[in-house]
Amino acid sequence: MNSQNNSNTEGENQKEDMESLRALLAYKGRYHDHKETMAHAAILIQLGVLTFLFRMDYHHKISVLIGYALMWAIISGYMLW
Repeated sequence: MNSQNNSNTEGENQKEDMESLRALLAYKGRYHDHKETMAHAAILIQLGVLTFLFRMDYHHKISVLIGYALMWAIISGYMLW
């Protein structure tokens, strides 16, 4: 009788572990989707600002391009994390 209780408890523990794993995988998937969405939003913002880049003088263009390079590095690091 005791061995049957242990097997039921082990089976229930395995079910709980599987439920926890499924919940964790679902959370990770949503988290990654959110990061990807935010990265795409940043790309759209950059494209919008780049349209005005052609109207700026030389010094402003250099500073904007350096800022974009830094932003891309940060976004790439964030997406890999």
